[in-house]
Amino acid sequence: MDYRTESFARRFKSAKAHLGSHSTQELISLKHRDWAVSSSEYRHFIDDYLTRTVGLEVAGVDGDFGGQAWLVKDKAGNRVILVEHETGLEVLGAIGSLASLIALLPMISSGWTKLKHRFFPPHFDRSYPEGIEIRRFDQNNILRRTGPQRRGLCSQCNASGLRGIEREG
Repeated sequence: MDYRTESFARRFKSAKAHLGSHSTQELISLKHRDWAVSSSEYRHFIDDYLTRTVGLEVAGVDGDFGGQAWLVKDKAGNRVILVEHETGLEVLGAIGSLASLIALLPMISSGWTKLKHRFFPPHFDRSYPEGIEIRRFDQNNILRRTGPQRRGLCSQCNASGLRGIEREG
């Protein structure tokens, strides 16, 4: 198994209990691949925007997420996990809980865009033109991805039944 597949398997395993999922196939990763982001910028996003401006409940969460992670909930109980990465924000959600994704993603994406444009005005926008990178494990435990192309992805690995990352679309 390549290191990216291992990383996602650990991340999804950590997220299952927090998101009320029974398997990794029920989870999805949505990653804004933007620009180098510092921890202080994440703090502004979490504290200033999500907590104070939008009024979401945000709490740090432990697990093997590959970065600092927060459980984000609204008053209706919808929830997602945000993960800090130096290359952009990752949102982990349950596919079966479409209401959570629909309720929270617009607010999170809007805030993330505002933060990005605060540091990088639109004419200097360095985001990937294709938008958000999406990853999920399919019913055969193959990590599938759609979205921005990345170099060096393993397309066929054979360990633990996870055969690597294959591009959909």
